[in-house]
Amino acid sequence: MRLFSWWAKTTWRRDMYVAGLQAVLFTAILLVVSQHRGSNNMSEYMHVTNVISTNLNELNQEPGITRIGVAGNGNEHLIKVGIGWDHSKVTEARMKELIDRVLSHAAASYGEREWQQSLETYTLKIEEIVDTMGGDGKVMAEKPAGTTELVWSNSTQ
Repeated sequence: MRLFSWWAKTTWRRDMYVAGLQAVLFTAILLVVSQHRGSNNMSEYMHVTNVISTNLNELNQEPGITRIGVAGNGNEHLIKVGIGWDHSKVTEARMKELIDRVLSHAAASYGEREWQQSLETYTLKIEEIVDTMGGDGKVMAEKPAGTTELVWSNSTQ
């Protein structure tokens, strides 16, 4: 009887050690996978932002475009596009066409057919860059995350 109780005690202890080790290993694997997934989302965000930025450079050849810029926040999935232009040379309707063309070219360069689907998970803001120091540009259009429609402000519709 004494021999059996010793065996039961050691088996139970060994099983507890194995179970504890499995729990620690499982937790470590989950942490690594979740960190990898987060960095993957950030690298995807950086890729999308870089593609948009590269395609925005097309606008430098357009007469009347004075400056362009891209900014954002990867943690919030926010992409901001700023465009400065001379209103006497570029109409708001033409600006809409140019923005749609740039976004379409950006989506095509990473394999998407339509930019609306490729940017669905991101908040996109198109702002006019103003010439005054410290002045905030007006938001021309905005697409909230989870939607596919770019909503234009009243003055650009």
